[in-house]
Amino acid sequence: MTGNRWQRIADQFEKLDHRLDLGRRICLAAVELLDAESASLSFTHDHVASWIEGSDDRAVKLDEQQFALGDGPTFRAIGSLTPVMTEDMTSPDALALWPAFAPPAVRLDARAVFAFPLNVGEARLGVMSVYRNRPGALTAAQYADGLVLASLATMALLRDQAGASPGDLAGSFSPGLSRQSQVQLAAGMVSEQLGVSIIEALVRLRAHAFAEERSVNSVARSVIERQLVFEKEERS
Repeated sequence: MTGNRWQRIADQFEKLDHRLDLGRRICLAAVELLDAESASLSFTHDHVASWIEGSDDRAVKLDEQQFALGDGPTFRAIGSLTPVMTEDMTSPDALALWPAFAPPAVRLDARAVFAFPLNVGEARLGVMSVYRNRPGALTAAQYADGLVLASLATMALLRDQAGASPGDLAGSFSPGLSRQSQVQLAAGMVSEQLGVSIIEALVRLRAHAFAEERSVNSVARSVIERQLVFEKEERS
């Protein structure tokens, strides 16, 4: 059965445009196989998303909001190292679990969120998240497909990291490098402006993007072009 599942997923990849990077194809396969509208891959460092690939802009925005807020199934999955299934974001239980993220998720029509961690033992690499416009659980087969797709993303990331410089991604995820390099450069500038670590600077960038309802890449460009300068808060 496992071999058949891998073959079926491989067949699904064959149907996708091979000019797309592997990360994008994993997201598109997740949309198809898990009967969803959007999917994403978030690669992380110290619980901060280092870069995000998505099937569409909504998936990226939903991930960015969760990491900026420190709240939501995607953020929880990277901490717990277990899949987090939220079948109805409008339910009282979801509102209690995700008080900061549930309202914006519902506004973006993400009624169900399924997050699968990418990890090797205790090593946290990232998360694959799947978003549906309607409430409801995954079937057993869809859940298993999600685990296989997350494993595929993990293996691809490990393979790429083996041949990359520290802190970089290569090969299969290369189209994300230009976006990531831009965010990393902006984070370095914000780090200097505020006198904080790169991780804290990334958090500030994502928080600003969330507050302004912009993408992190857009905010990063503003920083690089010196249209936006982060200033230290005055202390009384």
